[in-house]
Amino acid sequence: DEEEEEEEKKSLGGFAYQYKRFTYISDSYLSQSKYQAYALFVMAFLITVGGGWFYSAVDPETTFIDGTWAAFTWVAAGVLGGYINAPYNVQTRTVASLVVIIGILYFSIVLGLVVEAVQAKMQALREGRSSVIEKDHTVMLGWTEKSLLFIKEIINANESEGGGIIAVLCHEGKEKMDRELSHFIKKKDFRGTKVVFRTGSRMMASDLDKVAICQARSVVVLSDNKLEPDKADAEVLQVILNLSNLDLDGHVVAEVRDKDNEALIHLIGRGNVETVVSHDIIGRLMLMSVRQPGLAEVYGSVLGFEGDEFYTEQWPAFNGVKYKDVQLMLPDAIPIGIRHEDGVITLNPKHDYLMKDDDELVVIAEDNDTYSPQPKHVCVPGVSPIPPEVEGDQEYILFAGWRRDLRDILLLLDEMCCEGSEVHIMANVPLSQRDALLYEGGLDPDALTSIELVHHVGNTAMRRHLETIDVLKYTSCIIFADEEEEGDIMQSDSKCLATLLLIRDIQNKKKKIARAEALSSQVSRASSFANGDSPALGKISGISKSSGIGGISGDRNDKDKKKIPIVCEILDPRTQMTIKENPEMRAVSDFLQSNDMVSKILAMVCEDRTVKHILDEMLAPSGASMACIPSEKYCRPGEKLTYFQVALRCQDFGEILIGYLEPDEEESTGFKAPMINSKEKTKPLVWDGFVCCLLTGGPASVVYEKAKNKGQPKKEKAVKVLTQTMASRRVRLDANERKHVNSIVSMAEVKLCQLAPEPRIRACANILAIVNGGVLTLNNTLPSVGGGGASGGGFPSGGPDSPVGATAKVKGGSPNSILDAEGAPGGGEGVSR
Repeated sequence: DEEEEEEEKKSLGGFAYQYKRFTYISDSYLSQSKYQAYALFVMAFLITVGGGWFYSAVDPETTFIDGTWAAFTWVAAGVLGGYINAPYNVQTRTVASLVVIIGILYFSIVLGLVVEAVQAKMQALREGRSSVIEKDHTVMLGWTEKSLLFIKEIINANESEGGGIIAVLCHEGKEKMDRELSHFIKKKDFRGTKVVFRTGSRMMASDLDKVAICQARSVVVLSDNKLEPDKADAEVLQVILNLSNLDLDGHVVAEVRDKDNEALIHLIGRGNVETVVSHDIIGRLMLMSVRQPGLAEVYGSVLGFEGDEFYTEQWPAFNGVKYKDVQLMLPDAIPIGIRHEDGVITLNPKHDYLMKDDDELVVIAEDNDTYSPQPKHVCVPGVSPIPPEVEGDQEYILFAGWRRDLRDILLLLDEMCCEGSEVHIMANVPLSQRDALLYEGGLDPDALTSIELVHHVGNTAMRRHLETIDVLKYTSCIIFADEEEEGDIMQSDSKCLATLLLIRDIQNKKKKIARAEALSSQVSRASSFANGDSPALGKISGISKSSGIGGISGDRNDKDKKKIPIVCEILDPRTQMTIKENPEMRAVSDFLQSNDMVSKILAMVCEDRTVKHILDEMLAPSGASMACIPSEKYCRPGEKLTYFQVALRCQDFGEILIGYLEPDEEESTGFKAPMINSKEKTKPLVWDGFVCCLLTGGPASVVYEKAKNKGQPKKEKAVKVLTQTMASRRVRLDANERKHVNSIVSMAEVKLCQLAPEPRIRACANILAIVNGGVLTLNNTLPSVGGGGASGGGFPSGGPDSPVGATAKVKGGSPNSILDAEGAPGGGEGVSR
């Protein structure tokens, strides 16, 4: 009996296992939508055939075929009667009722699955998980604050073609992106362009197929600003690597944040990738704009697809024509360069260059079909005025904020500025970290020859910190979007605007104080002369209106004329739109909307790869670039000249006239919007007060400079004599050596504090004797402390006589400790030169 019970348990256990195995396999298959459809078909077949067989079995008068049809109608209709043989007894009615009940359950299952499938499909459509079936479209990978601006530029580019398709792939939901797009761009402003959003990862090839990336004419890869620059570039590099494994019909444009990573992306891209280093471009634009007010607005007019943009085309009609005559043959465009047969682009070439048949002309025009060669316009330019010799002055530039690419800006500034210029940097970055950050970026501060760095520690959005520096001293100011605020663009814009308004307010108040002091001094001198106390002052007939009080102009607009140029970086396009609607804010500073500029460049390179080479040339440290120069250099007061006449005079200086800024007192900036590629080039104008927008540099400017210096005595270059003090300047230590020195100084400071005054002086003298013995030279002459010490000086006290080379120059804190340079008690900020 026990053996039989065990065998029965085993048999039951085996049956239970098989049942569980069957349900497991069934669940695995039924979890897939394909097998769900198969299961529904089999179930419907069994219900219909089984119900027909049972009905024909209990009703002898009904055949199997008729019973099957009756079962099918009962399952489909769910009602009884009205068929071949209606149920008339208990058996037939029982079978019919069971078939109807099973049919109801069956259709409930079908209805549930259908509803679920419809919901899943609608959800997929809302989330953008379906595939895009397009070709010759633009694909954007990623969603950042530049995305909306980029879409806007592509819409402008597609307008001449009647519209186009933009496919966007990113992690954000389709509904969210649709909502942001509808808030930023109105429906009527799409101009035939359709924007399609798809949700997915740009790291996965299967998601890339959703936007038909292989059939796209161009692909742009945006950098994630939420990540650190190196991590963001690493992600872009991985995306480029995935794209390089696909057979793409178009080219790829990648946004890079660190210039050092650009070469690696080009290597992975295999010649099909163009890179745009966003930080580097914006830094150069800001630096060029602050030195020439109005230049930021000129670049904004040329970049992008609103108005005029760059085009390259070959014209056989120019074969054998001198380049300087080409401009007179294009009344609707501005020629700025040549693309040679080998693909090299030369901007502002030699004006006597003879055009070849295979040369392509680079122009600025409204569209590629709005210009064509015309008969040469004949005009006499006349004689240009002799420009005065202008010698460069020392500049004092204030940097408000800290940027990661500060190295490139300082190197470019070192080439532009005269020797002895200063760059003052105010930021929250501690002084002890700044040298390390500059070294990490590849800049040795000691290698700068023309500029000297002066560091200030403080928050630029706080008045008490800004008031510690002389804001009237600076010749220009650049307000950067601080590196620590880049993650929150609204917070960054708020800080930049607060810094701008504080600087202007402090300037105005200090100017009022200076005028009041000048007035008081002038009145005092006049009273002394009236009393006969100062006959040596000479004849004073009154206060001159032209010279003003104390040498300050009495013109009521003098305050505006004395304003130092300021360029403020703005990240959020909404902030830029608010500024455009506020004339008072526009009058305070030039605003450079960095994300807008980068988006325009990305869009232009997407549409035409040639533009990348043009922009590289225009934004490079050397070569051709745009400039804003007053018209007085080319026109005499009251002289009426046409655009072509002024353009020919500019050619005499090796420059190309691309437009002008017309003065307008009603505008807050003093000028109307830049007029690029004027449509009235033959209309005479009086150019008084105009500012000429030029393309300068390049081979033509080199020829002009050589002709200008020909026959003149060569100026001997100033030779720097290395004095003993210069030869023994401070040696730069690496990180490990600096740690050792700091440890030694800390231990020495503890020991010295434990000594009496006289032993302390002798110990300091011994330390200096060791240092001056050849290990490390801090300075040649050090003041003695208390008149004692060994030969070679005593230990510096950090007072007024302390040499700058030995200790940091500190303001706002205790002068006896170099540690106070990073912030003294009481809110004072450090200044290190």
